[in-house]
Amino acid sequence: MIRTLRCFAVAGLAVGYAYAGVGGRPVHARSLVMDLVAGHKPLVGKAGAAVTVVGFIDYQCPSCRAHFGDVERRVAQMPNASLYVLQMPLPSHPIAAPAATVALEAAERGEFPQVHKALLAGKELTWASLNGVAKRFGLSVRGDAGIRQELAAEKKAFLDLKLSFVPVFVISDSGSTQAYGWREALGRLK
Repeated sequence: MIRTLRCFAVAGLAVGYAYAGVGGRPVHARSLVMDLVAGHKPLVGKAGAAVTVVGFIDYQCPSCRAHFGDVERRVAQMPNASLYVLQMPLPSHPIAAPAATVALEAAERGEFPQVHKALLAGKELTWASLNGVAKRFGLSVRGDAGIRQELAAEKKAFLDLKLSFVPVFVISDSGSTQAYGWREALGRLK
């Protein structure tokens, strides 16, 4: 069994890092996944693709920083797939929620791909790097009430799907809808 390090959450509370095994755990129906991405633009691919991937990210999570891009590149190679990014900042990562706020504000302005890439640049996310990204794009690390509400909705979706670690990718196609860690997602997306 392959085991990979992931940031881990239980009932919305981060408990540090844990090892999670291989798996494609079935999640709710494809319609729920489509409801999650309604109103969002995919980072990669086109809306309505046959294969929809929803990735939950914490910009401060070392595993997210190291591997989210691998799944992005794989989806980009697929002709009929799309990748949507939803936020799941863990409480143990103090910079993650402000980074999520910056990302959501960028999405409202149509600048998400550039800001997402900037937030993942470098070895780690620091307050200085986050403030630099926010300043460069004219974004706020605090967010308005609408941004905070969207962040709460994305965190609720993570918990409603009974997901427990980041990065996690919910892959939905005509055959099934299942949650995978990054390594398993790469194996499934061919």
